[in-house]
Amino acid sequence: RNLDKRRQEVKSAIDGQDKLTDELAAAIDRFLYSRPEQNRRIFVRRYWHLYAIRDIADAYGMSESKVTSLLFRMRNELRIFLEKEGIML
Repeated sequence: RNLDKRRQEVKSAIDGQDKLTDELAAAIDRFLYSRPEQNRRIFVRRYWHLYAIRDIADAYGMSESKVTSLLFRMRNELRIFLEKEGIML
């Protein structure tokens, strides 16, 4: 019996995590699609595809410092957006 109860507790925790993960993913999607396409593409290249800053800068004809600055601003904007959505990380 105790084992069944523990399994149910673990399942409940995992289900809750899945829901939170889905909510977070949906919120990030909303954030990204509210941004200009180039900024969105740069953000995805860096944090999804793990491109190097230099490679992103070369691909978009930007300086590395410009890319770094853009990503810094977008991370801060994302944090504020998520807080407004009620998602605290």
